[in-house]
Amino acid sequence: MAVVVDYQNIHLTGASLFLPGPPPEEGLIDPFRFACQLAQARNAKITDERHGATIERIEAFRGPPIQQDDPGAYRRRKQPGSADTTPSRPRTACCGHRPAAVWFPHSAPQSSRIGGVFCPGEVPVMDRVAVFVDYQNVVGWAKRCFSAADGHIRPKTAAELLVSRRRRPSQLVGTRVYRGRPNPTRQAVSARANDRQTADWEATGVTVIRRNLQYPPQWPDIPASEKGIDAAIASTSSSTP
Repeated sequence: MAVVVDYQNIHLTGASLFLPGPPPEEGLIDPFRFACQLAQARNAKITDERHGATIERIEAFRGPPIQQDDPGAYRRRKQPGSADTTPSRPRTACCGHRPAAVWFPHSAPQSSRIGGVFCPGEVPVMDRVAVFVDYQNVVGWAKRCFSAADGHIRPKTAAELLVSRRRRPSQLVGTRVYRGRPNPTRQAVSARANDRQTADWEATGVTVIRRNLQYPPQWPDIPASEKGIDAAIASTSSSTP
């Protein structure tokens, strides 16, 4: 038997029924004990012991408060002994099993997103994230933001940083870089540097998609430019599941 708990709904309902008057935070729910009582109530109605329920897993879904929106609730959630600071440990259940008590705190103010992740029978997984990099634009903005005359970025490192700062548990599953490639006949040194950089990135697991630079008749007075990068990103992202 797996018990899936929509914590916010059960907490507020229980507080209104059994603790009317005091603040709801004074009447919290222990998901483990709640699951045990459910199993006991179910087994009490069963005459055939072969169909008795045993707890195998407990999953509690809730949304952590945002510090800026609700500092009081945020502070209570971070106090020692709270669900967010105390690791979940299996305890001996009323049925004799040792279920896995698991918390899935999703990043949402209160529990506004719980309805979207509360799926009985389906175990939530980490978000799978792919990062698409328009290299020329990213490098250009990096130089402007950090007042750098020259420099490059490390796509894989940048992608890992972006994923690590997401509010939801996430896993980086792909990094794709889109950029132009100089014509070796016109810009031999730049083309070799571009090829070496591409090889270095691909060695870290990055996928590099390049399009040949377009040279105007006035080149080199007018520099070459990238063409087709936006279309390549759009076509790839639309076909990515």
